[in-house]
Amino acid sequence: MRLAQRRGAKRAKVALARKLVGILHRMWVSESDFRSGAPAAAMEG
Repeated sequence: MRLAQRRGAKRAKVALARKLVGILHRMWVSESDFRSGAPAAAMEG
């Protein structure tokens, strides 16, 4: 929300999309499953 206020809604949407793509790519490469409710640090291993 802070990014949307500072830079605009379009840039905030792109930033969020890029972040999700990075997470999904990492899951794809490591062949890991989605773990609902898992802390973000647990998914970085």
